[in-house]
Amino acid sequence: MDRDETVKLLFLGIPALVLSLSLFTSAFRVGDMLVWYFREIKVQIFKARRKLTNQSVF
Repeated sequence: MDRDETVKLLFLGIPALVLSLSLFTSAFRVGDMLVWYFREIKVQIFKARRKLTNQSVF
């Protein structure tokens, strides 16, 4: 392996590494957003259900 191949590998490898890292972190962000979204839906359903039970009690 000569110097040109090493330079080529570096030029190709560093952007690939950065891209894979950014994809990894964005996947984590999407996961966090989905978790928050479902948690929010659960909270809204719980509030609506509690409101309904309070109305039916009175």
